[in-house]
Amino acid sequence: MRKFGLTPLILTVISYILGILLGNFFAGAKYFWFLIIFLSFFGLASVFYFILQRNPGTIVLIFSVLAFLALGIARHLGTRLLPPDEISRCISFQTPKRSRLTGVVVSIPKKASEKINFVLACERLTTDKKEIEVTGKTQVFLYTSESIQINYGDRLNIYGRLSSPFASTNPGVFDYRKYLSYRNIHSLFSVYRSEDIEISGRGKIGIFRSVILKIRQRIDSVIKNTLPQLESSILAGVMLGERTALPRQIQGIFTDAGVIHTLAVSGLHVGLVLFIFYAFFRVMGIPKKTTYFLTILVVILYAQVAGGRPSAIRASIMATCGLVAILLERDKHLYNSLALAALIILLLNPFTLFDVGFQLSFMATLGILYLTPHFLGYFRFSKPRKFITYILTSLGVSAGALVGVYPIVAFYFNKISLIALISNILVVPQVAIIIALGFAASIFGLFSLGLAQVINTINRLFIIILLRCVGFFASLPFSFKYVVSPSLIFLLVYYLFFVFLPKIESSRFARRLLLFFPLIFLFSITGKKLLPSHNLSITFLDVGQGDAIHLRLPDRRDILIDGGGVIGKFDIGEKVVIPYLLKNGVSRIDAIFLTHLHYNHIRGLIPILKKFKVKKVYYNGQNYNDDLVDEFFQIIKEKRIPLKYIAYDEKVEYKDVKLHILNPRIMRENIDSNSLVMKLSYRDFGILFTGDIDYEVQEELTREEIESDILQIPNHGRGLVSPKFLYKVAPKYGIISTKFQVRKLEERYSKIKFFSTSKNGAIVIRTDGKSFQIEPMREGEY
Repeated sequence: MRKFGLTPLILTVISYILGILLGNFFAGAKYFWFLIIFLSFFGLASVFYFILQRNPGTIVLIFSVLAFLALGIARHLGTRLLPPDEISRCISFQTPKRSRLTGVVVSIPKKASEKINFVLACERLTTDKKEIEVTGKTQVFLYTSESIQINYGDRLNIYGRLSSPFASTNPGVFDYRKYLSYRNIHSLFSVYRSEDIEISGRGKIGIFRSVILKIRQRIDSVIKNTLPQLESSILAGVMLGERTALPRQIQGIFTDAGVIHTLAVSGLHVGLVLFIFYAFFRVMGIPKKTTYFLTILVVILYAQVAGGRPSAIRASIMATCGLVAILLERDKHLYNSLALAALIILLLNPFTLFDVGFQLSFMATLGILYLTPHFLGYFRFSKPRKFITYILTSLGVSAGALVGVYPIVAFYFNKISLIALISNILVVPQVAIIIALGFAASIFGLFSLGLAQVINTINRLFIIILLRCVGFFASLPFSFKYVVSPSLIFLLVYYLFFVFLPKIESSRFARRLLLFFPLIFLFSITGKKLLPSHNLSITFLDVGQGDAIHLRLPDRRDILIDGGGVIGKFDIGEKVVIPYLLKNGVSRIDAIFLTHLHYNHIRGLIPILKKFKVKKVYYNGQNYNDDLVDEFFQIIKEKRIPLKYIAYDEKVEYKDVKLHILNPRIMRENIDSNSLVMKLSYRDFGILFTGDIDYEVQEELTREEIESDILQIPNHGRGLVSPKFLYKVAPKYGIISTKFQVRKLEERYSKIKFFSTSKNGAIVIRTDGKSFQIEPMREGEY
């Protein structure tokens, strides 16, 4: 294998990727054409310079780099432009009545307990007013507990509602609309009854796709008919990357053990398929060159059978390049193979660059290729034993992959495994055996299901061993750690360090400079906290009909007021508040203020108390018998978090930021009336937090100094508002945290402008103590 170097192909791919990034950054920006003119001028100037230097090779390289830079920009913008008849353009003229959509299923339907989802290539939309031909794809959700058989390639007539995908309404939280747009899907179609789906025939899907589907269906059938449900779902995961039927709890233990990658088809799986079928063809007496050719076909076929995900396509292209190099008796250049794989995938869909799977796959591979030799170089023995060589090589490969992907895993998932280096050494060989036996069962299952049953009975034992091994690693108290999303500065410093690693190893001066790396590394992580700040930010999170407010003080301390909560299985704290905190750099919480004990204020705090270091909890001193309340105080007791009853007229000060408690004066029977009311003052700026207080408490508060720039509308906009209270506060703006539009709200608060989380999503207020800005996730006042 050659050492890493910036070959023309690698430079070309880097420029194409840079073009995609520039297209994404400048899309719709008024300076975009300035960028194009600048690049053109730079290219001509460079060419003119090298003409004078008489270096035609460099001129060709510059032209290639600039051409692919421009191509990246053009491909990105071209993919963003939707044709006039794209299905998502029809959302605006839908009527209240159901619409009929005709199209062909172009994804393998995924079934959950009471839901089936698939992608439909749209052909025709019929409303009660007109019928139009449409193009594009839509994500279909069928909500039913009934069993209905839908297959890839079926032409359907479906009746339901067309809508826009849900966009993220909180900073840093998963954006489903953006996720779908990267897959060229810009709409949803919801169907609520199984009788609203008619299968009218089969669409044209091509011979190759038909073969792929038949192979996948046959493998899936053999797996399901020869193994119990749990074991079959795991085998489908490791063989096909199919996780739909895999219980979330099982996926969770694979994640905590640091081996979730074994459930996504990647280089490990493709390498095993290559080895198995190469050996099979050779045993069958097929000539060597023909074996290489057949193995290439099998590898390409397998990548498609496994769903055609970026990791599978990347591995299959690299495997193909390696086999072709052997056929042509050329040296293998793995870095060029990796670059070619990236170029092919991104030419087909430039948005794949923003796919997490794509980033993880390529960075893991790059980490293995680039870093493993460096790691192994530190462990050299004159006569190493095979076992020691295997262990060191396994450690080196695992370390290279982990170092390559850890920052990306932290950035997207805020959770890293601390034992992955060890767990992979034991788990990967087991997965290899399971995949080999799975393929053997699938092949023999074509002729004899009984023989496949025998093989998978043996395989079941290995799957059970695998589960226990993974479960053991996941159960260790130090198996994983929650982390904040690293900053872009951190990612840049991190990867630049490894780019210059060879220079550092070979240069005495560079090794001396390395002494400063820990300082740079530390600053890149904590730079925001070390830099002085004069700004206070207040974020009203969109948590539906509840409150969750994050304060980031000028001295970088983080405070929460309530944590939201809803009735049912959905956990606001786990799914909304915690991701927001971790994405926005909150690793510990300096104080929590619980305004009162209702579920839509307290429930979201429970997972936060479990997973974060919390320095102090303030509450109004009230308690009552309720399982949720009992759990809240029990966690505080178990974790020995200081709990303080904060009374009327007390003040909590954080340098220039002051919180003045104005309620409750006395305890009332109504829990809402006992809400903590706090006036936050920062220099000349003031905001009044009101919880769920009622009319009576509002009247009582008129005796206090409550004048504020911003008012939190009490009780989510419900109930009466005291004119005296509103006059005394005299706010310029109001903020309301609610799930629904509130009737007659404009009449009750006619003299102020206000924003609502139901319309605007999360609302961020930034102030330096003199002026302030309100920045909603979605524009528009209530």
